[in-house]
Amino acid sequence: MPFEPTDELGSTALRLASTLRKIGVGKLVLAVLFLILAFTGYETPRAVNVSLLMVGVNLLIMGVLCFSVGKPFRRAANDPPRLLSDALKRSNDVLFGYYLSVLVLAILVAGVATVEFLVRIYGR
Repeated sequence: MPFEPTDELGSTALRLASTLRKIGVGKLVLAVLFLILAFTGYETPRAVNVSLLMVGVNLLIMGVLCFSVGKPFRRAANDPPRLLSDALKRSNDVLFGYYLSVLVLAILVAGVATVEFLVRIYGR
């Protein structure tokens, strides 16, 4: 038997949790497709297409985070006034962590590309 909240705030929190779950599933499916393409070396002479790998990892992280953020909102449907602030705090923490991880990933990729470029220049 599905849970039906009695007030509008609880119903909104439940709809948000459901939407986040659907988005998370979609992102995980896309992540798997991109990772398969990346590890087959799609349109690159290398064994791994790094661009597709980064997109796949990004989608994978976002999918997991959508599930992570959706759970507190589902719990908030039971007692919206008290638990909604906890759900919003969790969402804030997750979004900050996501953008921090994307920043670190971008720095690593740009750093590796820069080092490869400098090695080629100094190797001449």
